[in-house]
Amino acid sequence: MHPEQNHTRIVFEIPTRGLLGYRGEFVIDTRGEGILCSEFIGFKPYAGEIEHKTVGSQISMATGKALGFSLYNLQDRGQL
Repeated sequence: MHPEQNHTRIVFEIPTRGLLGYRGEFVIDTRGEGILCSEFIGFKPYAGEIEHKTVGSQISMATGKALGFSLYNLQDRGQL
């Protein structure tokens, strides 16, 4: 971490597979004000699994009331 004026620069090495899908999360975390740059530095040996969470949203395709039996059926697809 390198503090500079009114921002902080963070430099780290991460495998490309660790960056896949991260850009959207980065934009949300920085409220669109962060700048994400990447540079290929070379090939390295496999370093193991990268832990990740599966997150998302359930969005209705219709307007109206959400009834109990329909919400019950959605529980298998995710957390309400």
